[in-house]
Amino acid sequence: MLAVGAVLALVAGAAHAQDKTLSEGRPLLHLGDAFPIAPGEGAVLAGVGVTMQRDGVTRGFLPIGVQYGLMPQVQVALGTVLSSHPHEADPAHGDLTAGLRVNFGRESYFIPSFAAQLAVSIPSGVDSHATGYTLTGYATKTLTYSLYGHFNAAVDASDVTARDERLVRYHLSLGASYTVPEMAAVLVAADVFTTQARRLGESNTTGVEAGVRVRITPSIYWDLGIGSELAGPRDRVLFYATTGFTFGFNLD
Repeated sequence: MLAVGAVLALVAGAAHAQDKTLSEGRPLLHLGDAFPIAPGEGAVLAGVGVTMQRDGVTRGFLPIGVQYGLMPQVQVALGTVLSSHPHEADPAHGDLTAGLRVNFGRESYFIPSFAAQLAVSIPSGVDSHATGYTLTGYATKTLTYSLYGHFNAAVDASDVTARDERLVRYHLSLGASYTVPEMAAVLVAADVFTTQARRLGESNTTGVEAGVRVRITPSIYWDLGIGSELAGPRDRVLFYATTGFTFGFNLD
């Protein structure tokens, strides 16, 4: 995969300008930015991933989603994640998630760009009985011409929990993305993240991840991301990798 990515970078680097936007899952699972999708524009995201559990079997997963700019500064999203082990998947295998995201304007010299998203997960998957709600805040600041800093803070809640599970949990991630000047079609990104434990008495999950995204054509991107949950409960993910494509479209 790395060899293919290097070849694509060399081929596409001089031909196309970089789109600097990041979406959670493309290429990093835990980091997004505050940049909005333009009205009438959208993207279909499809990929495949694998997780090596510290205590358990290796699992595969298939994220699928679509995003669309509904109006200026407002976008909607719809997606799901399928799993090779549906009875053990988290989030549940096949749960459908819909999101509405609003950007609050351009950044200034001192103030970053902010956005917020409300997402609802419908219990349509295997062994899923609860509706989930996630409110995420995004902050993005230009650090240099090619370097951007990102901070995400999210709170999620479920209407059904077990006795030893938290009703509300938080997620935090801090990272950066960089457009390679010599290869304008290549974006690299990395972050650190922490997630509050689902069960009372367990430690929070903390990890790192890094990824690369390559613009192959003006409307097609390829990405690769890897990461590890370094601390947390016994069943945390020792290593994970994702790869996939993003296909842009315009309905105007």
